[in-house]
Parts: sequence; C-alpha cells; structure tokens
Amino acid sequence: MKSKITLAIGGIVFLGFVVLGGIWASKVSQNKNLPVQEDSQDSSDSTAGTSQSSSEIKSLKAQNGQVSLDASEISDAAKFYSFNSDNADIKFFVLKSSDGKIRAAFDACQVCYSRKLGYEQDGDQMICKNCGNIFPAIKISEEKGGCNPVPISNDLKIENDKITLNVADIETGLVLFQ
Repeated sequence: MKSKITLAIGGIVFLGFVVLGGIWASKVSQNKNLPVQEDSQDSSDSTAGTSQSSSEIKSLKAQNGQVSLDASEISDAAKFYSFNSDNADIKFFVLKSSDGKIRAAFDACQVCYSRKLGYEQDGDQMICKNCGNIFPAIKISEEKGGCNPVPISNDLKIENDKITLNVADIETGLVLFQ
C-alpha cells in the first residue's frame, strides 16, 4: 500500500511539472512572435504602434575614456549600440522618453541576461525578448533590479549636441555580456 501511495504522489508531482512546463513553453513561444519593425524609409519620429529591436546595432569607439553620441539622433525610437571591452560586446540602448529625458540602459537585465536576447521596443515601451515583461520608457534608468533594463547612468551629460558616457560606466555592464 505504501508503494502505491508513493507512486501516486510521484505521478502527481510529475504531472505538476508537465503542466508548469507547458505553461512556461506557451509563454516563451508567444513572446518569440513579438513584431519586429524592419528598416523603413519613413522618417517619422513617432514609434506609436511600431516595434524596434536591437537588430541594428551601432558599434562605438572611446576617446579619452568616453563614448560620444549625437544627441540629435536620439528620439523616442530606441537606438541600440555596442562597445567592445575585454573581448565582449557590451550592448545598450538610448532613447528619449515622453517626458523629454534621454535615458540609457544595457540591453540586458539581471534576470534574463544569460539568454542574451535583450529588449525590443513597441511604442513607448521596452519588452524583454526572453520573458515578455513590459517596461514603460519613462521608467528606464529610474527603476532597477529584476527584469528592468539595467541603467547605465541616471544623469547623462549633454553638451554641444553630444551625449557623453564614461567608459567606466559602460564597463559596469560587462558581466551581463560575457
């Protein structure tokens, strides 16, 4: 009798894992079908109803311990960049949120970084390509931890139409991309 009870309990536990695995697989497969906007000729700055992904990444070089971006290129559409350090490409994005603030965060989070999938943009939101969590652009670099995009700096310097990021700040994200 004891072995039948043990077998029944084992079967129930196994079925529980099968059900949870099915739910997880369904969630992941749904997230893989998120729309990705291809490069278009439309010069509109609005990202409402569109999706941006990290498929177009601009590689950056440092000068005097800093990386410089053209502020005029930053809009509500996230721009994706990479910076090579220690033979790893550190990926990040920069965007201007609806409050007019320019925000920068790594294309990774503390939870899903090992999958190396990053984020994509849909309108005024960034979406984790691994778990599907959605983050309003206005919260980028404000909220930290969990699946939030890891902030690079909450106080970007803008002078003479240039945004400067310290290489040391970018390299804090190295662990996310090795």
